Amino acid sequence: MNEKDEILVQEEQQSFGWDSLPGEFEEESLPEEFRNFGHLVKITTATDLANWPDLKKSTIIE
Repeated sequence: MNEKDEILVQEEQQSFGWDSLPGEFEEESLPEEFRNFGHLVKITTATDLANWPDLKKSTIIE
């Protein structure tokens, strides 16, 4: 995943449901093993992970 991906570099967290992921996000950003995962996940950049647990640039999939 490219750290400059627009979905990750927005200043506010975004949330999506597994059944309503935008466009090609699932195919481009998630490994095949996780495409039907169905559990809560937070996706963030390696840089922002250093701010754990105060992540600002993350995408939540519920």
